Formats: sequence, structure tokens, C-alpha cells
Amino acid sequence: MTGVPHLGVTLLAVLSLAASTLAFALLGLIARRVLQERKALSEASRAKAFRADLLANLQDADSPVLKPWRGDPVALDVIIHLLQLVRGNERVSMLAIGERLELLSAALARLASKRPVHRIAAIRRLGNFPVASVQSALNDRLASDSCMEVRLEAGLALARLLALPEPGEVVAALDDGSFASPAHRLVLRATAREHADAFPLLWAAQRDAPARFAIVDALGELVTDAGLTALLDAVVAPEPQLRCEALRALRRLGHPGAATAVLASLDDPEWIVRVQAASAAGALRIAAARPRLEALSQDAHWWVRHRAGEALARLPKALAA
Repeated sequence: MTGVPHLGVTLLAVLSLAASTLAFALLGLIARRVLQERKALSEASRAKAFRADLLANLQDADSPVLKPWRGDPVALDVIIHLLQLVRGNERVSMLAIGERLELLSAALARLASKRPVHRIAAIRRLGNFPVASVQSALNDRLASDSCMEVRLEAGLALARLLALPEPGEVVAALDDGSFASPAHRLVLRATAREHADAFPLLWAAQRDAPARFAIVDALGELVTDAGLTALLDAVVAPEPQLRCEALRALRRLGHPGAATAVLASLDDPEWIVRVQAASAAGALRIAAARPRLEALSQDAHWWVRHRAGEALARLPKALAA
């Protein structure tokens, strides 16, 4: 019987300790929240002050009013926000002030952080500044960073700045064995637009490489004879999935020279290719596809029938006999 009171005392002690621990944890959370709110209020107040100083001295990068803001991360955030809203001379002036106040130095230094998340955050901030030092640093991250996510972020930032390197360099930098992520495709599409003359050569060089699907997708950005020629070659590739990719790109491209290849693809032995061919025929309004699309509306595969029906609805109305 003597053990029962001791058990009760022990249980009360444990519960008291747990309650104390919980109370301290809650106090810690509250204190942290209060500090965060105070910091946010302080930064908001400082941002308002810098915005007023900046707009009042927009044409005078050497104004003594601006000098106290040198290297201030809050000032950098204000300029990044305003750069999205202004154009022309005002934008040029803000970029000049950002450089004069050395606001980019901390972000550039953060590119050397051991943590990829910090490097990515720095790249996202730097990607707003079309200046030589930023472009050089981003190209270095694209070419040599050990983390694929960081290299992709650098590629996206360079795409926004219209400063991507040659297509072959981009493909080499982003080779993860699949090129399957949306970011891969966004960067390669931007590379195709920026290097329209050189990009079609990648298809010949990479037709059996992991990048082939993303390259064919990006060819749909090129309204050039060379781009169309590369896509017409890809649309008869041995791999059904690659033929599908080429048809999707041709559909986006909207070039009238794609009609013959799309018509031929309506008879492809693979149903997944016929699906894409039917969609392309409808999107391109290929009137000559009507008889074959009507036949495909009876195809054994539901998706083929469905896309054929959608395509027929988009074609010009057949003329009465």
C-alpha cells in the first residue's frame, strides 16, 4: 500500500514538469513572435523612409541623403519591388543607385553560402538586376554549382535577364539525366528564343541524349526555317514519345509548313501519337485532315476518338456539294 502514495507523488511531479516545459515553450514562441513582429514593423518603417529618399533623389545617385543606405538589405528589397513597376529612365536610375549604394554586394556574397537554399534566395534577388557583375556571377552558378536546383535557378534568372550562354553550354550545365522538370523546359525555351540561329543545331547533336525531349519542346519557340526543319525531322523519330513531343511543339509553333507532317501522323501506328496529331490538326485548322479525323472518330482508343471530335469541331465548315 505504501507504493501507491509514492506513485501519485511521482505522477504529480512528472505532470508538473511537463506543464512547466510546455509553459516555457509557449513563452518562447510568444517571445519569438513578438520579436518577429517588431522586426517586420521596423523594416516596414525603414522601407518607407528609403522609398521616400529614393524617389526624391532619383536623378542624383550621389545625393548625400542616400549614402546612409549603403549596403542595406531593406533598400535592396525596395528597389527590387519598384523595378517591377517602372520603365525607361526611372528604371535606369534605380539600377544605377542600386549599384552606387553597393546593395548587391551582400547578395553576391551569399552565392558562396554552403546552403543551397541561401544561394537560391540570393539568385532570385539578383535576377532583377541586368548588370555585368550579376550576369557573370549567375553564369558561374549555372556552370559550376554543385546543386542542380541552384543551377536551374541561375538559368531561370539569366533567362529573365536575356543573358543565357550558348545552347550547348546550357544543356551541359543542366544535365541531370532526364531534363524532365518544368524549370528545364522553361530555361531551354528561353535559350531557343535567345539563340534562335544556334539552337536548331542541338537537335542534330542531342537526338539520342537525355535532353532530346526538352530540346524538341523548345524548338516550338522558333519561327524559323531551321527550327521547323528540325521539328519535321523529330516528328518521324523512332520513339513514339518523341514524335508526340514534336507534334505538341508543331501545334504551338503554328507554322503552315507543318500540315503535311501532321496529316501523315494521323496514320501513326501508335495511338498516343494519333492523339497528338489530331490535336495539332484541329489547332492548325488543317481542312484536309477532315476525312482522316472522321475516320479517327471511330478509333479503338477513346482518347483518339475524343481528340478527333474536338479537332473536327475546330475545322472550317465543309462546303456543301
